Amino acid sequence: MEQNNSTTLEPPRFEKLRDLNIVGVSRYYPFEKVGEIPDQWQSFAPMIPQVVSSGAPATYGVIYNGGDESFDYLSGVELPAGNQAPKGMVSLIVPAQAYAVFWHAGHVATLRETCDAIWSDWLPSSDKAVVEAPWFERYGDRFNPMTGSGGLEVWIPVND
Repeated sequence: MEQNNSTTLEPPRFEKLRDLNIVGVSRYYPFEKVGEIPDQWQSFAPMIPQVVSSGAPATYGVIYNGGDESFDYLSGVELPAGNQAPKGMVSLIVPAQAYAVFWHAGHVATLRETCDAIWSDWLPSSDKAVVEAPWFERYGDRFNPMTGSGGLEVWIPVND
C-alpha cells in the first residue's frame, strides 16, 4: 500500500548541541507499544520537582538504543550542573552533536506524522546523514502538557 504523507515540514534549523545530561524515567518499547508513552509521561511529571526545584523546565523525550523493532524512551529534564540524579531515576548523557531541529506545531498526538515526514521525506532528499546518537523531542514553554498543544521540537542527530 502506498503511504500518503500530507505533513508539510518547515525547513529545519541546525544546532550544535553541547553535552546534555537528561534525568528521568526510562522504559523499553517494542514499536507496537508506543501508544503507552503518554502513560510514562503521566508517571514522570510529578517527579520533575525532585530534579528541578523551580520554574517550568523544558522536558525531553529521548529515543535511544533503537533497533529494527524497539527502542528505549526517556521522559526527563536536564539535570542542573553539580546535582545528582534522584534515586530511582535514570541519567543519560546526550553527547555533543550536530542536530537538525524541526518544529512540530500540531497536537502531540500527531507527532508520529511529523517524525515519519522527517525520516521518509526530508532525510532522503537532504544532503545530511543521520549519526548514531540519541534523537529527542524537546517540550519548551509553549507546550501545554494539559492539552497536548503548543508545539515542540524534534532534534535529529546529523553529520556536519
